[in-house]
Amino acid sequence: MDEKVLIKSERYGGKKVFLIMFIIGSIVGMPLFLLGRMTRLLALMLLLIAVLGGVLLLLFTGYELTVTDKRIYGRIRGKRVDLPVDSISAIASTNFGQGITVATSSGKISFHLLKNADAIYEVLNNLLIERQQAKQTAAAPTVVQQSDSADQLKKYKDLLDSGVITQEEFDAKKAQLLGL
Repeated sequence: MDEKVLIKSERYGGKKVFLIMFIIGSIVGMPLFLLGRMTRLLALMLLLIAVLGGVLLLLFTGYELTVTDKRIYGRIRGKRVDLPVDSISAIASTNFGQGITVATSSGKISFHLLKNADAIYEVLNNLLIERQQAKQTAAAPTVVQQSDSADQLKKYKDLLDSGVITQEEFDAKKAQLLGL
């Protein structure tokens, strides 16, 4: 029961830039603000850069998504997510950034800021379509087999009524067709 990885999310490449913004803004801005060596306005701007870098770092690195043929798993801001494909009822593209929303019977989960969101959407969409077609195909032969068994049983009943076969022969064939 090996699962096959179909696609993994790709992140935007700004992680290092945002980390540098946070570090420089914090290390340089805070002491300058406290010591008063520069104008407070410049120090506040450096601290604002640090806060902005930290927020962007959290936003851009908080989402990971892997789609396999059996499940979807990943992280959303540090929390692990694991959804079996059979529990997914719908998917959608998100408007905020590039992302995917996955709906289940118990709610929805959104993965934002994915560089390859369109490709992930296509893979998930195809996976759900394949699952739906497989369920329809699996249900169809059962109906045909039951219909064939009923038709054959009716033919044997006609043969019994016309006296071509005996009651014992009919009962044996009936048990065979009905799997008794």
